[in-house]
Amino acid sequence: MSETGSHGRISALVDVWRNPGLRRAQLAWGGFHTAEWASLVALAVVAYEADGARAVGLVLFARMVPSALVAPLVAVLGDRFPRERILLAVHLLRASMCLGAAFALLLETASVVVYLFAVLAAVPLAAHRPCHLALAPLLARTPRELAASNVAALTFESAAVLIGPGGAAVLLAVSEPAAVFGACAGLSALSFVAIVGIRPATVESARGAPGTIVRELREGVTAVVENRPVRLVVGLFGAQALVRGVLGVLLVVIAIDLLRLGEPGVGILTAAFGVGGLIGALAGVWLVGRGGLGRPFQVALAGWGLPLALIGIWPETPVAFVGLALAGLANSLLDVAGFTSMQEHTPDRVVGRVFGLFELVVIAAVGIGSLLGPVAIDLVGARGALVGAGGLLALLALLFHRQLGRLDEGVDVRAAEVELLQRTSIFGPLPYVTLRRLSLSLGAREADEGEEIVRQGQPGDVVYVIAEGRVSVSRDGKELRVLGPADVFGELALILDVPRTATVTALEPLRLRTPRP
Repeated sequence: MSETGSHGRISALVDVWRNPGLRRAQLAWGGFHTAEWASLVALAVVAYEADGARAVGLVLFARMVPSALVAPLVAVLGDRFPRERILLAVHLLRASMCLGAAFALLLETASVVVYLFAVLAAVPLAAHRPCHLALAPLLARTPRELAASNVAALTFESAAVLIGPGGAAVLLAVSEPAAVFGACAGLSALSFVAIVGIRPATVESARGAPGTIVRELREGVTAVVENRPVRLVVGLFGAQALVRGVLGVLLVVIAIDLLRLGEPGVGILTAAFGVGGLIGALAGVWLVGRGGLGRPFQVALAGWGLPLALIGIWPETPVAFVGLALAGLANSLLDVAGFTSMQEHTPDRVVGRVFGLFELVVIAAVGIGSLLGPVAIDLVGARGALVGAGGLLALLALLFHRQLGRLDEGVDVRAAEVELLQRTSIFGPLPYVTLRRLSLSLGAREADEGEEIVRQGQPGDVVYVIAEGRVSVSRDGKELRVLGPADVFGELALILDVPRTATVTALEPLRLRTPRP
């Protein structure tokens, strides 16, 4: 039987940590995001001090452009090549570019050189999240463990939003932005080390068949557009990313001009977002192993926007800290619910391309938001921009109330089917991705008491898994054994290509599942 309640969810998180592959992947994930947030603070400070708020928006937009351009290619490569190898390249490139930015600052080169290294350091953004989220199902052993891995990932990411900007604030207070970029290079190198040695399950269905990049990319686009739950989640994530891009510019203006906190204030405010995110990631344990992810996603989307509007209405330092913490909390819950839903609704053969296209949408939206941020400040001021951006997300959460309520139709049923297969002796050892594929093709059969399911000597081409009830297995009229739920029969006729070796009769009303590998 599966574990239920909070104890089962905590147990699932413990299982994630005991899984060597997932543990190493989560540590690398945390290192990547810590470096990302710390370098963003340093870059924003360098740009603002050199050329003002408009430069911050332009630089934040520019760092998204290369990622957006390579995202379609990465989306295809994530289904063609081992995802852990792509992650190794991601961390190596990030470490090299951050180190280059640090040296450029130490040598007092033109700010445009620092911007260039920062832009190149952002290129791995297109590959990191898609490859990590596509790799997780190959490392997870159960549906609960997969959901728990997303909670663990968001815990590390939220801690990174706290540690990265907080560490950057400390380094900026005692040193220069070069020290921040140097620390980011070191973190990226450690993430590279963490990924080395990961050995995920090899599943044929998790690799796309070779073909042209255009054709494979078209398959990924189709998988998003024609999949209602995935299409909905990707679209709403895009809106949230747009607001995030606007917020990236507003944070600098709020910290330095509106609240008079100085350069370290950028890191401090961003760290407040991280504190809430960490709390939200821990609260995300509640989502592990439960269905109905649409409503938590809806509440989190509104919860992301409303605190920003509150800061615009009431621009005081305590309100900014609390508001950003609440937005961070909502961000974690949004990601846990959204990512898990996408993973469960996406076939493994195209999951890399789907998450690659998802990342393209996010990167493009963040870039556009970075450009809109300075424009909004010029038009309605920083406070008006906060109210408008935050109100947009709350409005979208309300408009898509009905669709989000139906987000995960069928997922609970599939999870129960996977759990049944895991309890069997034959299918239980298979990787979760294989079991999930089998669950999608399960046939069903019912039988009354006394009904023969298979007869000795007849040809056989079906394997049966007992979902409910008991059967008697007999040979030449002599009962051999009694089977119950999660037991399997009929497999020998398939494995050995021989007639049925026994007769199986229902002892009570019976519900069966028929896997079709």
